[in-house]
Amino acid sequence: MTAKKVPSQARQVFLNLIGRRIIDLQLKERKRTVGDPVASLELSLDSGAVVGIEGNIALNSVVLWLESGPGGAPQLPAPATGLQTTEAASSFAPQNYLGTRIGGLETIRRKMGGTLKNLPNEVGLLIRAGGKGDFIAGLGLLDDPKRFDVLLPAQIPPEIQLSLIGL
Repeated sequence: MTAKKVPSQARQVFLNLIGRRIIDLQLKERKRTVGDPVASLELSLDSGAVVGIEGNIALNSVVLWLESGPGGAPQLPAPATGLQTTEAASSFAPQNYLGTRIGGLETIRRKMGGTLKNLPNEVGLLIRAGGKGDFIAGLGLLDDPKRFDVLLPAQIPPEIQLSLIGL
């Protein structure tokens, strides 16, 4: 596993994603010894690489890492499990993206004031998924600033969209 990095510092992870097909996409929830569980998205690619994405509240950003590198044998898709989506995020269906080629990635930043303006504020990663449309792995893009969600761009409330750069 590589170190977890904000998108602007995760060039190697980006290179493992672009142009690859998604063979499995799972929303997961990890329990911690203290505090709330941590939600994450795991993308398994046709190269054998597995990429993780989750929110990091201390950075007010999403972070990415390479869970395992390319070269492993691609697995057959398993059913998506783990997180229950909220009603607002229920339009994102992981199974719809299986077999889709990742055409590009874009970092979504949020304009922040006060003490948060010194943080990376890279609150989302827009994943361009070929003909299936785009989806976002993001932190605080719905109603809770500490919550990680995977959603469609249209699901972000207009009042939050106004504070975003790159969407």
